[in-house]
Amino acid sequence: GPGQLSGVARAFSSRVYPTFSPRYGRFIALGLAAATGTVVWTKQAYADHKGTAASEHKVPLDQAFPAAYQELHSLLGDRVTTSPVAIEPYGKEGSGYMAPQYPQAVVWPLSTEEVAEIVKICAKHGIPIVPYAAGTSLEGHTTSPKGGVTMDIKRMGGVLKLNAQDMDVVVQPGIGWMELNDYLRPHGFFLGVDPAPGACIGGMCGTCCSGTNAVRYGTMKDQVVNLTVVLADGTIVKTGQRA
Repeated sequence: GPGQLSGVARAFSSRVYPTFSPRYGRFIALGLAAATGTVVWTKQAYADHKGTAASEHKVPLDQAFPAAYQELHSLLGDRVTTSPVAIEPYGKEGSGYMAPQYPQAVVWPLSTEEVAEIVKICAKHGIPIVPYAAGTSLEGHTTSPKGGVTMDIKRMGGVLKLNAQDMDVVVQPGIGWMELNDYLRPHGFFLGVDPAPGACIGGMCGTCCSGTNAVRYGTMKDQVVNLTVVLADGTIVKTGQRA
């Protein structure tokens, strides 16, 4: 996710493959925030870690960083929470090898601009950020060993524009690749990368995912034309263009 690079919001482009021809074209996808996800189901390994320091909930953000919490609340309203019940799924990862490590708050941005403002607030107060979307990642990089804020971008899951003649599409990062292919199918296109069912585009970019189709269509790095990235100081940049 953006934590692995230098930003948390991104726009991505990927190559799209027409269903009627072995030739492929460009497929631009614009993701406005990046995220990778964790699976919420329980494994025995989690039970083995119960009671350990790593699995304990941390001091909520509104207590640990009251000024930062007020700024986030002013920006997002009820789209920021410190509820232990709401936070519970975000501290776990699907492989079963790591103890739960919970964030101190979860936020739900709706735009690149909100992502940038969240990053600026957290940077000012020295609060770490972990991006999150579908919850299918197994690498453990979406848990929060240092606490901080988990940024859930699942609500940024739209298709912004399809340029059928150019064979590219602009999307937000919270859209799943299967949902995207459902959208593209009537137009004769599909995204060639096929990771775990339910994976979202933001996380797929963050992990450079692959899948069984990678031998023919390449991994995610071969699909991306452009990213819109929110850097660690809140600056918004683009890495390329459609030309």
